[in-house]
Amino acid sequence: LVRKRKPVVGVPPAPSASAAERVAGQIRDGRRMLCACTSELGEAGAVKIAEALEERGMDEAEVEADKASAVTTLRFSGASIGASGAERLASALGQSASGLQRLDLCGCGILDAGALRIAEELGMHSKLRLLALARNGIGDPGAAQVAVLLRQHQELAELELSGNCIGPEGAAA
Repeated sequence: LVRKRKPVVGVPPAPSASAAERVAGQIRDGRRMLCACTSELGEAGAVKIAEALEERGMDEAEVEADKASAVTTLRFSGASIGASGAERLASALGQSASGLQRLDLCGCGILDAGALRIAEELGMHSKLRLLALARNGIGDPGAAQVAVLLRQHQELAELELSGNCIGPEGAAA
């Protein structure tokens, strides 16, 4: 049995409902790599995408048996989902086992609250290799929680935190 890989699909900038509906549809259709970069998804768009991820959710055995259908890449750089959108997305990712390897939320305005929740939820996902959280207004509390994730998660090879408000305490964590 040979499965064709579905290509990375970019979503052009569009009103949040339209872009979010397209991405949610792609998740339901089995796409593995999704990009909604520079779209104005907003919190409402993040909720739609989170709901699609929950509907598609797979348990650990299903992920291992069917790696070809697990979402591996989510790129929302510049999508303006905010802290509450990041929290909702993190919750959806944490509710089911995931083959997620790359998560890019650069420039999404997630702040400390979003970074805290993402680090808490993604600490369970051993396959995560890249976490990009640059330019999000993350300060020392968010950086400290991400540091906990790093200590727990040795497979994480790339972490992007540039352009945040991390001070000496966060850097020391």
